[in-house]
Amino acid sequence: MELKTKLNNIVNNYNTTNIKEICDYLDIEIAYTEFKAKTLESRLMIVDGNGYIFVRPNLDERYENFLIAHELGLNFNFLKRIYKTRLEK
Repeated sequence: MELKTKLNNIVNNYNTTNIKEICDYLDIEIAYTEFKAKTLESRLMIVDGNGYIFVRPNLDERYENFLIAHELGLNFNFLKRIYKTRLEK
Protein backbone atom coordinates (compact mmCIF):
# COMPACT_ATOMS: atom_id res chain seq x y z
CA MET A 1 0.00 0.00 0.00
CA GLU A 2 1.31 3.45 -0.89
CA LEU A 3 2.22 5.87 1.88
CA LYS A 4 -0.42 8.34 0.63
CA THR A 5 -3.12 5.65 0.93
CA LYS A 6 -1.89 4.68 4.41
CA LEU A 7 -2.00 8.30 5.53
CA ASN A 8 -5.48 8.81 4.11
CA ASN A 9 -6.65 5.69 5.96
CA ILE A 10 -5.27 7.00 9.25
CA VAL A 11 -6.80 10.46 8.75
CA ASN A 12 -10.17 8.92 7.85
CA ASN A 13 -9.98 6.35 10.64
CA TYR A 14 -9.34 8.90 13.38
CA ASN A 15 -11.17 11.80 11.72
CA THR A 16 -8.28 14.22 12.28
CA THR A 17 -5.22 15.60 10.56
CA ASN A 18 -3.71 16.75 13.85
CA ILE A 19 -0.50 14.75 14.16
CA LYS A 20 -0.46 14.98 17.96
CA GLU A 21 -4.00 13.59 18.15
CA ILE A 22 -3.00 10.75 15.83
CA CYS A 23 -0.07 9.95 18.12
CA ASP A 24 -2.46 9.97 21.06
CA TYR A 25 -4.81 7.54 19.27
CA LEU A 26 -1.84 5.28 18.53
CA ASP A 27 -0.63 5.50 22.16
CA ILE A 28 2.63 7.10 21.09
CA GLU A 29 3.83 9.54 23.71
CA ILE A 30 5.45 12.81 22.70
CA ALA A 31 8.17 13.93 25.08
CA TYR A 32 10.41 16.98 25.00
CA THR A 33 14.11 16.66 25.65
CA GLU A 34 17.39 18.42 24.98
CA PHE A 35 19.56 16.12 22.89
CA LYS A 36 23.32 16.03 23.39
CA ALA A 37 23.80 16.13 19.62
CA LYS A 38 23.14 19.70 18.54
CA THR A 39 21.85 18.62 15.11
CA LEU A 40 19.33 16.09 16.46
CA GLU A 41 15.83 17.51 16.79
CA SER A 42 13.60 14.45 17.02
CA ARG A 43 13.77 10.70 17.52
CA LEU A 44 11.31 7.79 17.60
CA MET A 45 11.98 5.06 20.14
CA ILE A 46 10.16 1.89 21.11
CA VAL A 47 10.78 0.95 24.74
CA ASP A 48 9.14 -2.16 26.20
CA GLY A 49 6.56 -2.11 23.40
CA ASN A 50 5.63 1.54 23.99
CA GLY A 51 6.24 4.23 21.36
CA TYR A 52 7.84 7.56 22.17
CA ILE A 53 8.71 10.48 19.96
CA PHE A 54 11.27 12.75 21.55
CA VAL A 55 11.37 16.31 20.26
CA ARG A 56 13.70 19.18 21.10
CA PRO A 57 11.70 21.79 23.10
CA ASN A 58 10.98 25.36 22.04
CA LEU A 59 10.73 24.69 18.31
CA ASP A 60 8.28 26.45 16.03
CA GLU A 61 4.97 24.56 16.34
CA ARG A 62 4.70 23.92 12.59
CA TYR A 63 8.26 22.58 12.48
CA GLU A 64 7.59 20.43 15.56
CA ASN A 65 4.51 18.95 13.87
CA PHE A 66 6.59 18.29 10.76
CA LEU A 67 9.22 16.45 12.83
CA ILE A 68 6.58 14.31 14.55
CA ALA A 69 4.99 13.44 11.21
CA HIS A 70 8.44 12.73 9.81
CA GLU A 71 9.22 10.29 12.63
CA LEU A 72 5.90 8.51 12.10
CA GLY A 73 6.28 8.44 8.32
CA LEU A 74 9.85 7.19 8.19
CA ASN A 75 9.14 4.47 10.68
CA PHE A 76 5.59 3.59 9.61
CA ASN A 77 6.36 0.00 8.58
CA PHE A 78 8.21 -0.57 11.85
CA LEU A 79 5.37 1.00 13.84
CA LYS A 80 2.85 -1.08 11.93
CA ARG A 81 4.44 -4.28 13.24
CA ILE A 82 4.50 -2.96 16.82
CA TYR A 83 1.06 -1.31 16.79
CA LYS A 84 -0.68 -3.59 14.28
CA THR A 85 -3.96 -3.94 16.17
CA ARG A 86 -4.19 -0.22 16.94
CA LEU A 87 -3.58 0.70 13.29
CA GLU A 88 -6.24 -1.75 12.08
CA LYS A 89 -9.04 -0.23 14.17
